[in-house]
Amino acid sequence: MKTIGIIVLLLVQISGLLPGSAIAQTPGSPTPIWDRQTKKFISQKQLRKKIIPATALLLATDLKTPVPVHQIIQIIRHLESNNRNPALILSMIERDKQNAFQIITQRNKNENLTAESGGLEILLTWNNSGKPPWQQIKPLFDFAYEKSLPLIAADFARHEVGSIHQRGLSGLPDDVKAALLPALQPPLPPADVIRHKARLRGDFCLDLPPETVDKLILAHRSRTALYRHILQEQRQQFPDQVPVLITTPDHRIKDAEGLPLIRIAFQDKLDGSDADFVWLTTTRDRPELCQN
Repeated sequence: MKTIGIIVLLLVQISGLLPGSAIAQTPGSPTPIWDRQTKKFISQKQLRKKIIPATALLLATDLKTPVPVHQIIQIIRHLESNNRNPALILSMIERDKQNAFQIITQRNKNENLTAESGGLEILLTWNNSGKPPWQQIKPLFDFAYEKSLPLIAADFARHEVGSIHQRGLSGLPDDVKAALLPALQPPLPPADVIRHKARLRGDFCLDLPPETVDKLILAHRSRTALYRHILQEQRQQFPDQVPVLITTPDHRIKDAEGLPLIRIAFQDKLDGSDADFVWLTTTRDRPELCQN
């Protein structure tokens, strides 16, 4: 029986600091990967060896820049070829759209299609979501259908987010409220509050009213707690599986309720990440969204 690896592709930009000497170091590989534990650059081959025994895997990338889909597929393909058969837990897709994956699976079966996710973007209303262009992300879904990998929608539905905004913790969905409350009831440390406020200032290009900031921080923390819970729940339901999550840059998850994670961040510089591995991608000019 195959050991199933559930890859949680956390499409995130993880905040933190690498040692100053590491930032100054010049990579000597065409695909440099920084190993934070050894403080050295490693090769793709070395990285693949390190992730094979993973209990859980997190892949993080900034959705505001081109997503390194082909590098992500390389990692998934390596796990699959080593009988780890990953499943993709997708935090950028709302839970109430889970049925879209089954519809495409059944369509492919009826029409004898493989490696085809065409039409999924319509069911997910992808083009109206503010996410990266569909043609950029489509190869990942094509690969998942080709290999019959499980696809799991992990984000709150829009009406669930609205309920959290309006009612606070009492607005959490009933099916996950008991699981998420222990992580959300303790107050945030002051350093985390500062980090969240800086993130929101960058997202909205202004200082928001305190009551709005509090609501947005709670919604963000609730999402992070949900992703962590889904990882841990998958592990409980399928002990032989390795959960791997996909989410956005600002969801910091170091472990999932006792489930260790190997975290890989895809970004164009070493600083600003506390991931276990930083896979450096091609530098691209980013527009300054908050310019006057």
